[in-house]
Amino acid sequence: MCGHDPGWSVWVLLPCRRFIHPGAERSGLTFQLPDITSRCLAEDRLHHIAFEDGLTDLANRNCFNERLHAAVERNRTEAENGFVVTFMDLDRFKPTARRRGAVQPGHAQTRGREAQARG
Repeated sequence: MCGHDPGWSVWVLLPCRRFIHPGAERSGLTFQLPDITSRCLAEDRLHHIAFEDGLTDLANRNCFNERLHAAVERNRTEAENGFVVTFMDLDRFKPTARRRGAVQPGHAQTRGREAQARG
């Protein structure tokens, strides 16, 4: 189990190289299975930090820009699949959340607005 608990996902690389035995007419393949689970978990965490707001866990401006760019590019090749952009600016959200001193009130307020917007 590579030192992991049962049920735990393990990420591995599978590099394969040709092996030629010196002085023999035989060759073969060598395989290695390095465990890269910690690297994958770190990459997931970095992606979360880069694309989600630390206060609300909602998509941040970087995520919005990336998704908007992807939608515009997709629309160039598939014009029949249009898209709509909705932008909502909550006045004084950050000062209100900071004044309350807790993540949860702001989180609930933003999630509630998100649910209303989705209809």
